[in-house]
Amino acid sequence: MENGQFIGSFACYGYSKSPLDRHRLVVDDDAAAIVKRIFSMYQKGYGIRAIAAHLTQCRIPTPTMHKRSQGLSFRAPFTDKPQEKQNIWSPNTIKRILKNPTYTGCLVQGKEQKISYKSKKMVHMPKERWIVIPDTHEAIISKEEFAAVQEIMKSRRKNGNTLETSS
Repeated sequence: MENGQFIGSFACYGYSKSPLDRHRLVVDDDAAAIVKRIFSMYQKGYGIRAIAAHLTQCRIPTPTMHKRSQGLSFRAPFTDKPQEKQNIWSPNTIKRILKNPTYTGCLVQGKEQKISYKSKKMVHMPKERWIVIPDTHEAIISKEEFAAVQEIMKSRRKNGNTLETSS
């Protein structure tokens, strides 16, 4: 982990594993364009719910549907739902994308840890314990743009505006 190798089962939305080295992330151009769109819309004042509704209305495949279209065997909790229900963007998905420092070219590992080798239960680790290695792969979002979005998110939260406004 500490030497900058990606060890996850699936790359995050916007990236794929390199066909030459499964421990390296490469930009998935189609998904990366959507990630850029999400960051841009948020900076322009769109709320998380409005972005999710917009992507659903435009019939943009969700990260799960995108993984499936790539031929990846990805299981999600809603796989028993009808096809049209599976391609609805969740505000939580948008929020996770906006908060993910991987899009700046940093490799972030160790966010979760098993409580015991005997159990499958995972616990979230505090940010101080995450392993963050900068510049391990091509960035989709600049560090400045990412920081600006984090500030916007923090200011919206500070004002008590939990239901974000849309433009």
